[in-house]
Amino acid sequence: MGKPPTEAAVLFHLSFCYGCLKQPQLAIDYCDQAFTIAGETKHQEAKGLALAHLANVYWHQNKYFLALWFVIQSLLILPPWASANGRSILKVMLTEIIQLLGRFNYNISL
Repeated sequence: MGKPPTEAAVLFHLSFCYGCLKQPQLAIDYCDQAFTIAGETKHQEAKGLALAHLANVYWHQNKYFLALWFVIQSLLILPPWASANGRSILKVMLTEIIQLLGRFNYNISL
């Protein structure tokens, strides 16, 4: 395509789609490619989003600690007080954690 931000965005969407199709390895592969492009172009927003997408893939594989590790890295790049994407990532993370705790009969609400 010749436009790294666009290429990274397409790879994010492919990653999301493959995650929804329960093909986590393809989702991870596309996220890794997006992360590489973001790193090469020094595009911090894309880098943070790639980490958040990886977190999502691992979360849905029930690899919670690995997912949280990627979310934390993502939020260090996209702090919620400075980025709309960071706020969205934090909101999704908290929602997912609350739902997970709900399955163990912990009653938590925001």
